Amino acid sequence: MSIFGEQFLARRNRDQIDLDNALQDVYEAVTGRESIRYSINSDEQVRKELERICFYLGVRADQDVPEYNDLEDMLDYITRPFAIMRRHILLTHHWWKNGDGPLLVSKKDSDELLALIPGRLGGYYYTDFRSNKKIKIDRHNAGEFEKEAICFYKPLPLSSLSANELTGLLFKNMAATDLAMLVLSGIGIVGVSLLIPFATKMVFEYVIPTGAMTLVGSFSFLLISSAMVAYIIAVIKQGYADRVKVRMEVYLTHGVMGRMINFPTSFFASKSTGELYRVFDNLREIPQILIDSVIVPIIDISLAMLFIIQIAVIVPELLVPAVITVLLQFVCMAIGTFQAYGLLNVELQQDRKIQGLAISVYEGIQRIKLSGSESRIMAKWAGLYSKKAKVAYPAVFPVKFQTEMIAFISMMGMLAAFYKGFTDNISISQFVAFVAAFGMLTGSITAFSNKSKDVIKLKPVLKMADEILKECPEVSKEKLIVDHLSGKIEVKDLTFRYGRDLPLILDGVSFTVHPGEYVAIVGKSGCGKSTLVRIFMGFEKAVSGSVSYDDIDVERIDPRSLRRSIGVVMQSGNLFYDSIYRNIAISAPGLSMEEAWEAAEKAGIAEDIRNMPMKMKTLIPQGGGGISGGQRQRIMIARALAAKPNILIFDEATSALDNITQKVVQDSLDQLNCTRIVIAHRLSTIQNCDRILVLDKGRIIEEGNYQELLKKGGFFANLIKRQQL
Repeated sequence: MSIFGEQFLARRNRDQIDLDNALQDVYEAVTGRESIRYSINSDEQVRKELERICFYLGVRADQDVPEYNDLEDMLDYITRPFAIMRRHILLTHHWWKNGDGPLLVSKKDSDELLALIPGRLGGYYYTDFRSNKKIKIDRHNAGEFEKEAICFYKPLPLSSLSANELTGLLFKNMAATDLAMLVLSGIGIVGVSLLIPFATKMVFEYVIPTGAMTLVGSFSFLLISSAMVAYIIAVIKQGYADRVKVRMEVYLTHGVMGRMINFPTSFFASKSTGELYRVFDNLREIPQILIDSVIVPIIDISLAMLFIIQIAVIVPELLVPAVITVLLQFVCMAIGTFQAYGLLNVELQQDRKIQGLAISVYEGIQRIKLSGSESRIMAKWAGLYSKKAKVAYPAVFPVKFQTEMIAFISMMGMLAAFYKGFTDNISISQFVAFVAAFGMLTGSITAFSNKSKDVIKLKPVLKMADEILKECPEVSKEKLIVDHLSGKIEVKDLTFRYGRDLPLILDGVSFTVHPGEYVAIVGKSGCGKSTLVRIFMGFEKAVSGSVSYDDIDVERIDPRSLRRSIGVVMQSGNLFYDSIYRNIAISAPGLSMEEAWEAAEKAGIAEDIRNMPMKMKTLIPQGGGGISGGQRQRIMIARALAAKPNILIFDEATSALDNITQKVVQDSLDQLNCTRIVIAHRLSTIQNCDRILVLDKGRIIEEGNYQELLKKGGFFANLIKRQQL
């Protein structure tokens, strides 16, 4: 049985485990010898392995983990408060050599769950809970594990972050051995390169004057060998640099994504998809900039300064021209970098807006064509692009000619050295050695100059990402994770407005929904019905008052666990680019095909799905194209029903359905035993509700069942008359 089977369902009875432990206590007391204590796949052993993974990821797991019959539920409980992301993987080829992230694996012979922890020098090891010894994974024991595994990714802190804190975390995530190898490989390349000027000097000083041509071959072999060794070291160095970049990028992308998917919905309200995508995409470049344009170039340029010492040793007369040349090149580099920073900052900001507009146009292309707005959209895009082009294309001096200026200064420095060498009667051997050393020195500076153009991108990218770093995720270790809700909802003196200076949307609303009750909330448009639902789901925070589930304030409940416990269909809901089955099953992991069909039957969409060529496997295009509005609503209703929650909330969920389909959905709702809250515009659909709450101007003005409110002849009765006209 694999790690993802039903291994937890066959767990030993807790009483038997307690009895075993008690008997072992007796054995130890009588014999004076320690017995081996373990229970394969017991909660204690599994929690211990997960604690090891959490410790490696830098978080402390909750000790009071409730019992679960499903591994995924236990993983959710432990990892959710820290926004730890995980995914299912297959262990293939030489997987044990990498050691990129902690794994949870299962042994083939015993179904033991083990935590594989990356070692400091690469690879994996696990701790044997019998002997408490660390065992390294190699080709001999790698076959003992199932091919399926779960990989965990280190999260970013849940608190607000600054740019400096983020870069510090990235460097902290960098293995010391990798940094040491980058430094050592840099030393190796420079060390080999330092041989070339000395060897050249000896050839011109001793070999050629004495006519010892047999030594020419030896020196030629030395120079060629030096070049080959330097090339091999450079390849190794690049391999380590790429390894560090990949690790940094994996940590950064998963950490940022883990934060973003846990942001409150208010964060996304004022931001376009394209702009956020551009910021996220730019963030992915940070590891490459840090390694290729900061760490490696700084190591290289620092070691390249040894060529100045070599020049001072070989030909001290030319030290001054060399130093002046280097200083002028650094001054030119600094001026160009400072100027380029201002231009790049503007360019990135405009590029972000262009990306946001492009994706918005793509998503709304049908509405644009229907309204004939192509010219206006093109004009808006051209206006944004022109601002970018003004800083991206003009040949601004000196930033656009920095490379040429560096080369020109190098050439002038060489001419100055020629003149100095001629006037000071420097020997040919000394000058040739100087040319070799000076050429490698200025070549290193030129390479550093080219990389400096990328370094200036770091600060604007981090500045653009400031809003992502400053925002705090909704998840918290202090919030209560709920696995079951009875269906009781209590609202006390709820007040809400969307802005400090805006009018109240809800004003002192109070009511209680009992478990299993069927409640409708009605009223005119803008009276606060949908806002109330958003507060129920934790999408908005009340100005005052409270919403409680089972007497627990919604502010104290983990929002993700709350939303998983509620089946909801929002009036603005959408479908995913995936099959119909996956769109239904997304609310209920592990949902069988039969259960998906059952949910589809209750939602009145089953017959439509059967008439489709691919049935449940039919792919829904991006944006829900190819299906009607009514079909889209019914699939979302099936999604809400699939999880069989104790609370169902429908916000205008049947507005696009015809009367026959509406009756099917209505009958399904009437037969359910869970708590049902319906936001309804079509009042004929709520006749069977236990209670109806009538909202007007943010207040509950009437309450009762359908017949009671109709007989009362008040606000609700007037709404009924309007729909009968």
